[in-house]
Amino acid sequence: MEILMIGEIKALNNLIKRMMVSHHLKCKAPSDITGQQMNVITFLKHSDDEGRDVFQRDVESSLNIRPSTATGILKSLEKNGYIKRVSVPSDARLKKLVLTEKSSAIFEKIDPFIKSINDKLMEGLSEEEIEQFFSTIEKLKKNIDKLSKI
Repeated sequence: MEILMIGEIKALNNLIKRMMVSHHLKCKAPSDITGQQMNVITFLKHSDDEGRDVFQRDVESSLNIRPSTATGILKSLEKNGYIKRVSVPSDARLKKLVLTEKSSAIFEKIDPFIKSINDKLMEGLSEEEIEQFFSTIEKLKKNIDKLSKI
């Protein structure tokens, strides 16, 4: 029987999502925030820690989501007080995305779990295997990108 890579990737994604939802409930995370919104908060937090300003296009690119999807997620986060859009002095049309204290508090609560899961996922893998995994993922993303341009 032929094993399809796409099926294995989907199965792994489902397992990770299920585990994340389970923890979301256990740690009493706010019910008004989704997994994808938490991904955005995490991305913004890491970018802020690195001193980088983030704009909607950065969220779209980094999380590989469509502009309309990013718009919906960001509007919801802003409405619920998790982010603010702040004008940039050099170009008033640009709005950088800034975390609020509310989102920072959630991040501090959930980040240890995410790091723990990441560590457990990599258990038993050598540095070489981890590097090969990320190299393979990058190649798969490039292949998908090529397919989407056909």
